[in-house]
Amino acid sequence: MTIAPTAIDLFDEAECARAIADIDALRSYWLRLHDDRLGDPLPDYTLGVSITHVARKIYADQRLRDYAALAAIAHDVLDAPFGWLYQKVCAALEAHHGAPFRVAPPYAPPGFHICYSHPRLAEVLSPVQLDCPYLDLQFEGTDVDYERPLSVTVALELPSGNGGGIHFWDLHLHDLQDLPEAEKVRRFRAGMWDLQSQRALVEKEMADGRLRPALAQCTPYRRGQMVTHSGHHFHQAVPMRQHVAGERRVTLQAHALRVDGVWRLYW
Repeated sequence: MTIAPTAIDLFDEAECARAIADIDALRSYWLRLHDDRLGDPLPDYTLGVSITHVARKIYADQRLRDYAALAAIAHDVLDAPFGWLYQKVCAALEAHHGAPFRVAPPYAPPGFHICYSHPRLAEVLSPVQLDCPYLDLQFEGTDVDYERPLSVTVALELPSGNGGGIHFWDLHLHDLQDLPEAEKVRRFRAGMWDLQSQRALVEKEMADGRLRPALAQCTPYRRGQMVTHSGHHFHQAVPMRQHVAGERRVTLQAHALRVDGVWRLYW
């Protein structure tokens, strides 16, 4: 399978500035993230809630466990100030994919990742990963397309040096197991590729050499541009290697799954 990230110019400078101003105005709702590899919580936050962060216990406040309740709060906080932004994201995705996109409960709306430059954040690489957040959710429908999900990032503010982009490897989830395709699909839909299994697969593929850094393709972020990909190719966020006090990377983040012909956009 070939890597096919899609880049769509979406927001102009004024729209990015408007979104950033609204994100900063809602700072009291920011949630701090925690990375066990880095010790004490660092200046790394979300506005909105992600099923991945809840399920993997990545929020510094360990009381944040109830995704359904947090998703409802996220809609209350974000729908009004960012309704225009969600509409524009959905319209661009609909034009590209030829099917409707919806942001609606019970799933959390697209949220924002706010990561400030910090010396320790420059020391540790982001994990090589797959995006399978739907394994932690229940989607009701007669036709749920787990084989072709979507991950969405829109850069709204970027640091002056590097640190805005994503590395992709031409290595897909279905390339990993010596299993018949039907068995791969069965295991995949049953949620048998959980986080622990993903880490084991990453370690194996690194040992086998298929996830060598030299084999990665980098897609840089540009302010206002939307980058989408399936999430089923191994990928890794580009770290902020240059520490400049006060600089940050702010991105809109979302995932999408097609359910009965309608894409559900969520985080």
